[in-house]
Amino acid sequence: RMEPQMAEESQEDVYERGISTGEADVPPKGDDDDGGPSDAPADGQWDVGTTGTTNAQVESVAELLSQYFQLVDEEQKEELVRLFQAIDDPSEYPAVIEGLLATNDLVLAGALYECAPRVFGESAVDDLLNRLRSAQLSDWQRANLLSALACVRQPDAISALAAVVASEPDESMSQQAAASLAQMGSVDAVSALVVAIEARSVTSVDDPIVRALSKAHNEDSFGYFSELFKTT
Repeated sequence: RMEPQMAEESQEDVYERGISTGEADVPPKGDDDDGGPSDAPADGQWDVGTTGTTNAQVESVAELLSQYFQLVDEEQKEELVRLFQAIDDPSEYPAVIEGLLATNDLVLAGALYECAPRVFGESAVDDLLNRLRSAQLSDWQRANLLSALACVRQPDAISALAAVVASEPDESMSQQAAASLAQMGSVDAVSALVVAIEARSVTSVDDPIVRALSKAHNEDSFGYFSELFKTT
């Protein structure tokens, strides 16, 4: 079935605009759009090696994302995302953030999450928090950024997430931040959740922050629940 050609942005367009302007808040089209040429070689054969599939071995996040957004074959996508494992340059963090804002593809987002601990420093955390405050972000874009922040597992990231849980008026964002702290599961992350629960005077295990704490699987979280059950 032939679809009319619409002047809508692809995920690659959204990403490229974000890199050039520092803004990538417009939700992209889904991954199942048909149409558009593949970047496969003319003979249809890809250079498949043990570390990934690509026409040329590239190392920058921008190049990898550009190639990924042009692919339609799922196996080729899975091969290409393996190349993200080599990304460890802190200067790559803006491209990682833009990639997270430009895709809701779980495979690609997962690869970008894994980059976060290697490339996110204090500047990256500050930049990411500024993006989170944008009213134009969709729920999945916020979830992407918070999940990446959870992977960083550094004091700046814990403090940032704790501040969102404690003072963010948007309840869904606060809950996502709590889930990210639970995902970290460290003593400091669990302590931040406990402080938030106490500040909210929570007494019910059905509270979203308490539910997040229950998923931390940390000794401190179990101890807190024991105290909570004694008083309810």
